Amino acid sequence: MKSIIYTLLFFVCFSCSKNNTNPTNPPIISKGKCYDTIDKGNTCSAYWENWFYDENIKNCIKKSYSGCEERGCKTFEECRICSGLGIDTSQTNHFLILKIDYRTNQFEGGKEFVFKGPKDLSSKLDISSIYTYPTDEGSVRFLYNPMQKELFWGSIMWMGSGRIGYPTFEDASKFNRLTSTISLPNFKIKSLAPNIIEDRNISKLWPAIENLEIVKDYASTSKEIGLTVYTPNVGKTDTSKAKWIVIFQKTN
Repeated sequence: MKSIIYTLLFFVCFSCSKNNTNPTNPPIISKGKCYDTIDKGNTCSAYWENWFYDENIKNCIKKSYSGCEERGCKTFEECRICSGLGIDTSQTNHFLILKIDYRTNQFEGGKEFVFKGPKDLSSKLDISSIYTYPTDEGSVRFLYNPMQKELFWGSIMWMGSGRIGYPTFEDASKFNRLTSTISLPNFKIKSLAPNIIEDRNISKLWPAIENLEIVKDYASTSKEIGLTVYTPNVGKTDTSKAKWIVIFQKTN
C-alpha cells in the first residue's frame, strides 16, 4: 500500500514541476560559467580578468584574479547571456572622441561610438587607461570598463614617432557647424593617462570645438570629460605631433 502511495506522490510532484510556469519559482537549471566562483585557496600565479554575475547588483562585473584555472566569461555580453539577463538593445551608451592639434588647437576629426547595454548613470567616466612605457615602443589604450570596449589606441616610440591605430577618425569637414557657439560648461575633468605633456586646461582647445553641432548634443552631460595629450614620441618630445584627445559620454 505504501509503495502505491509513494508512486502516486511521485507522479503528482513530477506533474507539478513539469507544469510550473510561475516566474517567481522557476525550475532549477544548470548554471553556466558566469556563476563560477574564484578559488582563493590555490597557490598558482596565473592571472586573469573575466566577467562574473553578481547576485548583489543583479548584473555582470569584471573581476581580476589569480589561480590555477581560468573561470568566468571573457566578455560582458557573454556573461549577460549566460546569466539570462541578455543584452538590452533598447538602452545605449554614446561616446564622442575628438582629436585636436595640440600646438595649433585646430580640430582635426572625431569618432562617435554607440554601445548597446545597460545605461551608465554614474557621474564618473568609467574609462581605464592602459599605459605601456616605451623602452623602445610602448602604447596607450582607453577602455570603457563596463563592457571592455576599446575607445582609443596609440603607439608611442622612444626617440621615434608612433601613431594613432584606433579609431579611424572622421575628417573635421564631416562635422556640422552651428552659427552660434557653445559656452564652455563647468566640466569635471578626468585625466586619462600619464601624459608626457601635463595639460588639463580645456579652455585652450574649446574654441576649436565650441560650434560643433555634435558637441552641443554632448555638452549637457553631467559626466566627467576625459582629457589627455597624446604624444607619439618620448625621449625627445615633438609637440608638433601631439594631439588633444577629448572623450564625452552620454546615455540615450
